Amino acid sequence: MTAVLLLSTPNVFAAGDASQALQSVQWATAELGNAMNLSKQLEQIALLTQTLQQNIQAVQMAQQNLQALNAMDFSNFNTYVDQLSNIMTATNGISYQMGNLDTKFGQLFPGYDEHTRIGMMGDIKQQAASYAQYYRSLTDVNRGTALGTLRNLAAVNNDLRTDQLSMNMLKLQSRNAVGNKSAIQAANEIAMHQTDTIKKLHSTMLAQTNLMAQTVAVENEEKAQKQAEREAWLSGGKKPIRGNEPHIRTW
Repeated sequence: MTAVLLLSTPNVFAAGDASQALQSVQWATAELGNAMNLSKQLEQIALLTQTLQQNIQAVQMAQQNLQALNAMDFSNFNTYVDQLSNIMTATNGISYQMGNLDTKFGQLFPGYDEHTRIGMMGDIKQQAASYAQYYRSLTDVNRGTALGTLRNLAAVNNDLRTDQLSMNMLKLQSRNAVGNKSAIQAANEIAMHQTDTIKKLHSTMLAQTNLMAQTVAVENEEKAQKQAEREAWLSGGKKPIRGNEPHIRTW
């Protein structure tokens, strides 16, 4: 499960340079396409997470009926934990990429950050000053919830820093009759939280990509207007915009 890699930002965009302005719009358009692909990928991850949660609940029911996991259930549970770890990693990776994209848009388009502050709504606006900050918050809460759930089992300690290590400890906890009930319950709670995180991430991505699309549209409109004014001035029909006049040396 791999996320689409976003393109690098163009090097420098000097104000008034038409070719660089065009390059910035082309970059932004390509990034919008990549963001849309990430959104579609997240929709697939959401479906996988729902199926995974159902599978974990099935193992939970088997454990309640049998009071212990048989070899098949134990093997399946370990597979589900690995899948849950992969989903967490992919989800956090998408958050990271979208946060970087938000930062780059702010650097490239002067009005983007202000439009973001105006356009952000609901929980996002209450919890963060930018989409990038909100994505970092989602990632921190996502990891923190998993670690907190496992700490309640005494399955992890504060030294564990990665999703993979956390999930490996969850598998270890399930190897005995006493621990497997708690481990399955913990996996179910983590999967439930993951479903909620994905919903928040998806809605945030849609809001962000809409704002980015509006930013690119405004940039295109301003570029077209400046080009029209330049052409009108060259044809003698309109005065040039201040700053666009050619330098004429007087003797």
